[in-house]
Amino acid sequence: SGYQMFSQELLTNGELNHFSLKERMVEIGKRWHKLSQSQKDKYKKQVEEQQLEYKAELDAW
Repeated sequence: SGYQMFSQELLTNGELNHFSLKERMVEIGKRWHKLSQSQKDKYKKQVEEQQLEYKAELDAW
């Protein structure tokens, strides 16, 4: 989902490293809720594109 893509981005960029894991998840949720729908749609579109690429690679295999 777009939320998972957003979460992964924040968890891997090191921006939240000063938080405990629980605090990171709470912060990610807060930030996700603050995003506009168009920003959320951007993440959703990225996920859909990755799924299409994966399916194409799987079909080719």
